[in-house]
Amino acid sequence: MAGRLLAVRHRCPALRAVVVVGSRGLPDTHDFDELRATAKPTCEAARTLAEDICYCGYTSGSTGTPKAAVHSHAHFPGGRRPRRRRVFGLEADDLVFSASKMFFAFGLGNSLYFPARVGGASVLVPERIDAERAFEVIAGERPTVFFAGADALRAHAGDRGRRASLGPLVAPLLRVVGRSAAAGHLRRVGRALRGWRPGGGGRLHGGRSTTSSPTRRAPRAAAPPVVSCRASRRGCWTMRARRVGDGDVGHLLIKGPTTSPYYWNRLERTRATMQGPWLSTGDMFARDAEGFFSFAGRSDDMLKVAGMWVSPAEIEAALVEHPGVLEAGVIGVPDGDGLTRPHAVVVLKAGWIASPDLAATLTEFVRRRAGGHRAPATLAFADDLPKTPTGKVQRFRLRPT
Repeated sequence: MAGRLLAVRHRCPALRAVVVVGSRGLPDTHDFDELRATAKPTCEAARTLAEDICYCGYTSGSTGTPKAAVHSHAHFPGGRRPRRRRVFGLEADDLVFSASKMFFAFGLGNSLYFPARVGGASVLVPERIDAERAFEVIAGERPTVFFAGADALRAHAGDRGRRASLGPLVAPLLRVVGRSAAAGHLRRVGRALRGWRPGGGGRLHGGRSTTSSPTRRAPRAAAPPVVSCRASRRGCWTMRARRVGDGDVGHLLIKGPTTSPYYWNRLERTRATMQGPWLSTGDMFARDAEGFFSFAGRSDDMLKVAGMWVSPAEIEAALVEHPGVLEAGVIGVPDGDGLTRPHAVVVLKAGWIASPDLAATLTEFVRRRAGGHRAPATLAFADDLPKTPTGKVQRFRLRPT
């Protein structure tokens, strides 16, 4: 990483120094261990104001180039509110393991300031976490709380052999917290967790988070599985800022003390996202008459099919209900008449063989479960889906060539 950064350093005139960990002798760099050895035992705190820039939280790049959401010094302690106890149940004796790294907002809260707020501890792993490595860490370290994105959770839930071998070991301990999950995905993970924990399943929480407001989460699920939880002081709106009625899908707007005021050097995206005190999350939600919210998909992923709005997440959730499907990604592609049709890319579980007959079977499976307008017009098979470092599917890379 240091070498790649040094190769473009000439494009960063404001960069004063590069500090390298674990590698000495690189030109124009400072060695971390040497700096630490000569450092003073105490340092005077910098004189800052609450609104001074503290750090930039980068988005994962699931929809394109990552954006840097600017956060102030006031935001960081704001992320350590007692919400961590009320929503996730974190306590001082918890050991947290996060599949997302700390250079993303999801991982930063999970591994650092959520457990730090209650005196807990975290498991830190240097390599990228896939399903296999996650199982190894869970077996070896025995964390009590596991944070992962919905796509990662589906991969873990699909590995029955590892679940069976680890079940007696971790089932009495483990709580799972997932994000970006549609209701169908959460139900599937909830069923998997019931195989981990005798008598009914591990505790499963689902929600939404945004790098632009890393502590504002709309809790959606708790297993065995209830697929929505009450979220207060939030509303769903049309893009003309009109609150939609109960049951209708709208854009989720949030506000609070930790929302980012702007994206670094991304004026147009800032204007589209930060709307006065409100932040447009890009998520589509529906609120029912009791005040419960259900995730419908991302606004930039929604498809207009046969005159009706369709969420790719709904189609993906229907596909992964099939016993042969491990995960799926759906995008809209134009047909010969220029009309948008759903295109699905499917990853099969071990033992299943891709074929035109199976593609037709999966298409009919979705048609029966979710309606004809949600059935994929085309379906392809792949060994895996392109993902960001946080495990989100990069749908823009699913387009057929």
